Amino acid sequence: MKTFVLLILFISQATFSISQNSFEFTISNDYFEIPKYSNEVSSGEFITLGARTNSETEPSKSIIISYTDIEDTTIRIISKPDTNLSFSNLIVKENGDYLLIGGLSPYNSDTAFLYLTETTPDFQIIWESYYQAPTPYVWFEILDYIVDNDNNIVLSGNVYYPNNGAYYTYLFMAKFNMQGEMLSLNIPEPFTRGGCSLLETPDSNGYYLIGWLAGDNSTAYDWIKFDKNLNITGSGLFNWQSVVGYCDAVFLGNGNLLVASTFFSEFRLVIFDSTFTYVKDTVFSGGGDYKPFHYTAIGYISDNLIWIGADYDDWPFSSGASDYYIYLYDLDLNCKGMKIYGGDTRYMMLHLLPTSDNGCIMTGAAREKEGSDSFDIYINKITLDEVYTSAEETPFEYDRDVSVYPNPFNNYINFETMRNNLRISLYDNSGKPITENKALTIPFSQLQTGNLKPGFYFYTINDNGRIIQSGKLIRK
Repeated sequence: MKTFVLLILFISQATFSISQNSFEFTISNDYFEIPKYSNEVSSGEFITLGARTNSETEPSKSIIISYTDIEDTTIRIISKPDTNLSFSNLIVKENGDYLLIGGLSPYNSDTAFLYLTETTPDFQIIWESYYQAPTPYVWFEILDYIVDNDNNIVLSGNVYYPNNGAYYTYLFMAKFNMQGEMLSLNIPEPFTRGGCSLLETPDSNGYYLIGWLAGDNSTAYDWIKFDKNLNITGSGLFNWQSVVGYCDAVFLGNGNLLVASTFFSEFRLVIFDSTFTYVKDTVFSGGGDYKPFHYTAIGYISDNLIWIGADYDDWPFSSGASDYYIYLYDLDLNCKGMKIYGGDTRYMMLHLLPTSDNGCIMTGAAREKEGSDSFDIYINKITLDEVYTSAEETPFEYDRDVSVYPNPFNNYINFETMRNNLRISLYDNSGKPITENKALTIPFSQLQTGNLKPGFYFYTINDNGRIIQSGKLIRK
């Protein structure tokens, strides 16, 4: 169990589209693959970590995709004999080596280990460290990590324990140095962890978990504070509403906290001050059916440049296609740009990474075909100009600048856009115009449709007479 087995796959297994510094590709094959994390290891060079499972009779493997563009992409499958292996995070050390963090378990075993290894940039192992969950726990699930101000690694997630044939979870926090030595471990029963974000406190004297948490008798918490030794020093609720569902958070330059989460039935961006008191919020497009990307949804570059990712809040194996959104905001929640992607298959978006050119990389899984439970790793790299200026010349066949919802509709249709000079036309199934060249306003317009009969309708959106988007709508 001390040696990696490397298999280099070829670029022909990925399908690509590219324009200047933007590109989009899937790793298309017969396996079930899902990404977990992306990092920029040098200016313009990226690594995405994922997991591959292709059989109930074979261990899972880790997949590492290194890329700059379509001419420079390498796919490595990394495995250990008779062992399930999955990497969830990659840190570039000061010496240029990689520190990989994940989990491994003997095949067909109920025991799993935290696994840390330092490798050279070509993934040759320098050292490895294994940490087994203490009794009665059987394995760790890493959900978030940070490198703190002391250059230590802090992990957060769930730790599982068996009880009468079922598995239950508690929150765990762990800290390591850059040599893979464990400095602290805390499993603070009875706290449980759901969709949360791990942050260092602004004064660097501890850590916060922000999001969906529960304690004894299912008491709800929106935040838990830890000291440097991972002991709990405080917990509570936001002075507004409780966080529900997936969550991501970041401290802004003015000391306020920005939270992206599903607050009950709506996906909102919310700002709280340093005492977790509500300041302001904004509701996303899509009619309330969207949530933050599963692992990371906020790409903070500066107070004036904050990327936000949202995907469809539905069971990923559901039928039909889905969209996902990317937004640009500033610290006052002014929306500066928006693009919509997808629409050709079902997408499950997981991670957003801001890049050194002020763009971002969005990673997720795309279903291979309708009715299939098999997903491919999907990567979309976009530039700032494409979203900030609503650029029309992009490499993405299905990208759009206008959110049109709900569909099916009843008494109204909503249109949201950050693009100027757009007009909407609506037609019935025979092509007869119902509404022609109605101007859309930024950021929101609404078309009243209470007098329309049930059935199919079509819309076009044009910019100075040129159609830039069209689609089919259903009246209930």
